[in-house]
Amino acid sequence: MIDSEIAAATDDSIDVDFSAPLADLPPPREPEPVVLDHDPEDFLRIVANPFLAFAMIAFCFALLIFVNNKKLFAGYNYYLSIVIGLSVLFSSALYRYQCLDCGGSGRLTRWRTHHCPASADRRRLGKRRRIHGPNPERQVVIWLFLTAFVAIFVRSLIR
Repeated sequence: MIDSEIAAATDDSIDVDFSAPLADLPPPREPEPVVLDHDPEDFLRIVANPFLAFAMIAFCFALLIFVNNKKLFAGYNYYLSIVIGLSVLFSSALYRYQCLDCGGSGRLTRWRTHHCPASADRRRLGKRRRIHGPNPERQVVIWLFLTAFVAIFVRSLIR
């Protein structure tokens, strides 16, 4: 009995007409735009982690001070300063973010695209994070001001 069903299903005498007119079909629907009343970042618990970049900047300045004090590369101080300044500029790639939910880390420029299960659950349930602090870019600016203040304070104590 099963063999006869398989033979009937594979029979070449069944002809399907694919040239049927498409006018009978309804027109395709336009996708409805997704309207969010909030930013997707409202569900992320992200903290800026600038310490690796700060370590690089501190190392570059310490190297510059050491080279200037020892009079190394006497004729090339201008070029050395440019190289160290560029290394400080490119240390911006070392700024990181840290997710408080999953512990994940990544480049600070990509913090908005971080998706972990905890933030996805909050987004699906519509529960925003409880504490709304500054976003990670503003956290880095706050860290920079705080570091500059501490450096000036320590410098005044040394003199």
